[in-house]
Amino acid sequence: MTKRNWYIVFILLTIVFSWVIIKDFTNPLTGSGDEGVWTYYGYYFAKNIQFNFFPIINFTSDQIAYPYGINQVLQDWSIERELWYAVFYKLISQHGPWLQYYFVVSLLISAFGIFYLLRYQFSVNQSGFVALLVTFCNFYAINKYPGHYAHVILHWTNLSIVSDFLIAKWVFERGKIPLHFLFLKAFFLLMLLGLNIGYVAGYALSSFTLTTIFSVILYFYRAIDNDGLTSFFSYFENDFNLRKIQIFVTSLLILLFGYLYLPILFQIIIAVKEVDSSSIPMWHFWDNPLRLLLPFLPKINPLDYNFQSFMHDSPEGFGPASPGLFFVVLALIGFWQAGSKRWILLPFIIFMAMCLVFHTTKIPTLKIFPWFEYSRVSSRSTLIYPLILSLVALFIDWSKLKTSYKFLIIFLGVVEISTVYHWHFSHYHPNTIDGSFTKYMDKIRQSRGEAVLDFPFCAMGDNGIGAENCMFWQYTTGLHTLQQFHDKKTTTFFIGR
Repeated sequence: MTKRNWYIVFILLTIVFSWVIIKDFTNPLTGSGDEGVWTYYGYYFAKNIQFNFFPIINFTSDQIAYPYGINQVLQDWSIERELWYAVFYKLISQHGPWLQYYFVVSLLISAFGIFYLLRYQFSVNQSGFVALLVTFCNFYAINKYPGHYAHVILHWTNLSIVSDFLIAKWVFERGKIPLHFLFLKAFFLLMLLGLNIGYVAGYALSSFTLTTIFSVILYFYRAIDNDGLTSFFSYFENDFNLRKIQIFVTSLLILLFGYLYLPILFQIIIAVKEVDSSSIPMWHFWDNPLRLLLPFLPKINPLDYNFQSFMHDSPEGFGPASPGLFFVVLALIGFWQAGSKRWILLPFIIFMAMCLVFHTTKIPTLKIFPWFEYSRVSSRSTLIYPLILSLVALFIDWSKLKTSYKFLIIFLGVVEISTVYHWHFSHYHPNTIDGSFTKYMDKIRQSRGEAVLDFPFCAMGDNGIGAENCMFWQYTTGLHTLQQFHDKKTTTFFIGR
């Protein structure tokens, strides 16, 4: 297909995804527990952001846990998402489907961005196929929506890991990395910091670390001579002359988002370090690596049955460690046909292996990276499995496959994709806000007093802290998020992360 046709496909698939997975574009994202906190975070940013030359957030206040207050820094903040919501909240309307729109934008950035990047070294159809799979067929991310919303926003992580792959390929093949591409890579690394740091951004940062180590070792092993380095930097100069405008625009974007993100990120890091978390219990979610081979078939899949009695593990969520069997089949074929180019995949295979065997205490492989210090759920690595497996599949020479094999792969893919989309469409029903709710919130807002006593109140942490003394927490976990509708301080609070 042509580039234009792929663009049309991406837009059409985004429309289908929005209808089947997101569903609702009229109400703000609301609900109890984790589902209700995401819009509250954006509301909190809108109410508490200050620009004293640099942007800062007041995380300590009595807006929840009234009248004593609490430091909210240990919530699941994603700076880009919070700023997105805060802008819409202040400029357009206090309440709207702003996070649903953000999800759509994330999909489009991922699809078009992967397609653009891969065309540096692969054909239009190869690039389009991988962009389609990674963006619209990430089964684990699909079923994280909306409860674990922070883990469905993957665009900068996807683009960063794809750029790592291209750098590794350039280095292995003795190619010269374009200067403008390095600026683009720096931009991706910065934008990562606006996503969920504990998991989503952490996977891309880990990929970058391993790719950098791989590239440096390979360069030293080959012992590049002085002439080689001279020609290498000459190539930089030529690329600068050809891409001055792109490099200049990318540099401006780095400065702009660095100004917005870095002060808040440093503030969060410093505040988190001040909290003694040594006594907080860590749940030991662990997934048997064999889950990688589980297919998504009607009535026989990790969505309807968690296979725990067979796997002898402790999974979390829907389809943990299971990207879809057709992804695995594609990757195996690609790895088999890659030949000597398998070395390009080394940092990504090592990283995926580290993710597959990760256990919070027994095999804490990922904890060698500082951003995974609080990681406690191994299955969340499933977010990047479709991407890594799809990159391996780029080495498939389809002309060497029998027609019957191609048909079986396509058939398996269609069945698995249909199963997951149908399952999510059948099980997810968005919460709606009606007139009576709006009137009730307005009445509370107009009443005297600065706080509401949301009895029976509970103080609850996501690791189970407080559950033994809070028999009503399953009913009250979302009450503090109603603050975004009535603007009163609340007694109940739920530390979602």
